[in-house]
Amino acid sequence: MALIKCNNLNMNLSRIILKSSSFKFRNTFLIRFYSTDTSLNELIKERNSRFGVKPSQMLSKPPFAKNLFLGVFDKDVLTYPELLSADQLKLLLDKLEPIEQYFTNEVKSYDIEHKRKISNEIINTLKNFKFFGLKIPKKYDGQGLNATEYARYCEVIGVDSSISLLLLAHQVLGVQSLLRYGSEEQKIKFLPKLASGDWYAAFCFSEEISGSDLAAIQTTAKESEKDGLRTWILNGSKLWVTNASSANIFIVLALTYSKNQFGDQKHVSAFIVERHYPGIIVGKPIDMIGVKGIEMNEVSFKNVQLTESNLLGDEKGGFKMAIDVLNSNRFAFGAVSLGFMKKLYKLVINHVINRKQYVIDLKDCKQIQKHCSEIALRIYALESMIYMTTGLHDCYENYDGSMENAIVKAFSMEEGQKCVDTCLDLLGARGVVEDESYEKFYRDFKCLSIFDGALDFTKLYIAATGLHHATSEYEDIKKYRDPFNNPTFILKRLFSHRRQANDDPSLNLELFLQLHPSLVQS
Repeated sequence: MALIKCNNLNMNLSRIILKSSSFKFRNTFLIRFYSTDTSLNELIKERNSRFGVKPSQMLSKPPFAKNLFLGVFDKDVLTYPELLSADQLKLLLDKLEPIEQYFTNEVKSYDIEHKRKISNEIINTLKNFKFFGLKIPKKYDGQGLNATEYARYCEVIGVDSSISLLLLAHQVLGVQSLLRYGSEEQKIKFLPKLASGDWYAAFCFSEEISGSDLAAIQTTAKESEKDGLRTWILNGSKLWVTNASSANIFIVLALTYSKNQFGDQKHVSAFIVERHYPGIIVGKPIDMIGVKGIEMNEVSFKNVQLTESNLLGDEKGGFKMAIDVLNSNRFAFGAVSLGFMKKLYKLVINHVINRKQYVIDLKDCKQIQKHCSEIALRIYALESMIYMTTGLHDCYENYDGSMENAIVKAFSMEEGQKCVDTCLDLLGARGVVEDESYEKFYRDFKCLSIFDGALDFTKLYIAATGLHHATSEYEDIKKYRDPFNNPTFILKRLFSHRRQANDDPSLNLELFLQLHPSLVQS
């Protein structure tokens, strides 16, 4: 790490430049200007343009989290990714300011729950703010946000769980399926309508028996032929379909069959099913303990006829598509949880400041301070994880951040629940009184946390993905498990790892060179 500090007293300007010696971007500097002289704005802009943090072209990078299973630590992650320049950040914050004010002053979560519906006024406002097309490219009338910008928007909508779930189901599952696997004709046909909010998308994958196990689904799409064209007849039922009552298109996973020398072979295929097709039946809303402003329904398909234009992606690639879509934007759930936790924390802090207990201000109690600091720590950690992950997605071309996304989701689910529990404890009796609406946070977070999969399922995915990535070391593992037939290998490893075995590592990685000088001793 090179540290340069330049002072120019005549211009009243102090500039600090930090450059990581291991960073792969050419001319990449983290620059901060400090000055009270407004006449220096043009100079600062000019220097920012010369030392911008964005490279001229995107570079590729191996996955950080997956490589930890191979014992590989990428030092580049020690330089926190800051993709937005000062002007870009200001522009983003200026865009978000009226949105945050609207959610703070106009969106009443208690009214949404009481009426069990998000009002048309709120929906129209979301359309005006272009919330339905945040990640849809501008060529399809969307906003075309990158991952960092999208996460910041998700943080804003996190203050209301029903609105969050409505938009997550629409964009993270439905829209992303089309963006990643749809043909150009399908994108042109559907994405502009989905970006405007005139159409909603719903993702149908859970079933009564299979749950999160996509390989065990029983909905079928049997191939037939009509007028010389390939067609499929779709039959089956899907549960827990978010936005089902208002969706215009359904992304449906179904079993298809192909013949080979061993007989019929089973595949999972994905289809785009439009609502007006005959044979689609949307059942009654499922009554849940939280997020009552949106509806989840059972959707049945009875002899629904589909053509090749309805096939999404490769006929045999539905399983891979579903896993990819489910994992690609899990950081969005973390960002929503972050907004949720910040709102609750703010309410609890106001309660603590204004409450007395036995003539002592609650805020002066050491135990209360400890609880509040732990909540703040969890919020800070989650926020850092989210924007670290989105920075990696934005920094590198086609970055494989599926494991980072899953880790963010798992951390937000686990630590978020702890935050909610602690906050309700700090509120005392008010935390369980229905009229106070604090208990709504507990119910809503329970429902949010199982969106697109339970915590244990997410943890299992992280472990299985890491082990699968580590298969390149499989030969070494075989030798470890058979030491008597591999004595030379074992002796070499015992010698090379002797310091680690004695808990006395050599500490020769010099990680302090990647950090701020004040952290050298730590």
